[in-house]
Amino acid sequence: MRIVCGIGDAWCDTTEQQHKPCPVYLGPELDGAASDLATQGYTVLRELPHDGNFGCGALVGRHESDLKRVAIRLIQRGGNKSSDATAHSSGEIYKPSGSFKSCFLADNIELLQSLRHENLIKMHEFFVTRGHLAVVAEYCENGDLAHLVAHRKAGFLIEPVSRRYFKQIFQAMEYLHHNNIAHRDVKCSKFVVSRNNVLKLCDLGTAVLYKDGDPLLTDTKCGSPGYRAPELLSNFPYDPRRVDMWAMGVLLYYMATGLIPYHGQPNIPVKLSFPNGDVLNLSRELKQLLQGLLTHNSELRFTLNRVRNSPWLCKADDGVYIGNFFRVRQPEKVRTSAKETKLKRELHI
Repeated sequence: MRIVCGIGDAWCDTTEQQHKPCPVYLGPELDGAASDLATQGYTVLRELPHDGNFGCGALVGRHESDLKRVAIRLIQRGGNKSSDATAHSSGEIYKPSGSFKSCFLADNIELLQSLRHENLIKMHEFFVTRGHLAVVAEYCENGDLAHLVAHRKAGFLIEPVSRRYFKQIFQAMEYLHHNNIAHRDVKCSKFVVSRNNVLKLCDLGTAVLYKDGDPLLTDTKCGSPGYRAPELLSNFPYDPRRVDMWAMGVLLYYMATGLIPYHGQPNIPVKLSFPNGDVLNLSRELKQLLQGLLTHNSELRFTLNRVRNSPWLCKADDGVYIGNFFRVRQPEKVRTSAKETKLKRELHI
């Protein structure tokens, strides 16, 4: 709805005057699922770019109850499709079996719904459609962290902005680790940006339950190119939480420089190098934090506690940061004294 006032025009969302969206054709594979979503009260608005995770498609939709936009991920299923059709013909919606749960979190998809944190995507519900498992979650319209960095004119984020976003990444990972969950595939595309410029971790696809005292893991088929820790590349047994710390270091390096430190290198050098040039001019505190996170020896790698108390992350930023722009706070006006006021009156100032 358009609002006209003396200082210009404005636009706002209104549920009363929103028109019914036009039907969206999603192709033969997803159109059947879209019709099933409609029976659950969801209208598909558009399709999001395919990310390749678990062979799934991503849609933007809204529910008829409140018209709020949601993200709907459709994960391809195996199994008996005829039984799916029977269930849907009777209008039955059922919870997925263990084979579906393994796509998400150690055979326990219900745990996703129990997670509540500002920097984690909120999952609303999940149900089975024809050939897909539909996961309905909070929708963030500003793209992911990779998009945020890539569309900066400089190609990277200044340190105060990197610090603000990295604090949110840290808070999300700290919450997971304190709940004995290790992610194992931390990367830029896993963090999406909300309307309020808040980062939210949106995918726990390869996460595992892991706590102190558990044996080291041997399944190294996790992580993404450029973000995989040395122990994964070497097929050594590993602590998945320390793998997460390495990937967090890669994320921070990418935000601050616009580069992935070891992308395309079969062997990771022991010593971390930084880009040359006066444009970046990384602070000593940031370099120390990056070197601690990107340490070859996982036993010496920075833990969450070391990161939390690092000088770079603890640094307070006095300015106001909007996106990647910096605005200096205006100094408070000093109250005029009675003597100064009297003198100004006498001099007609």
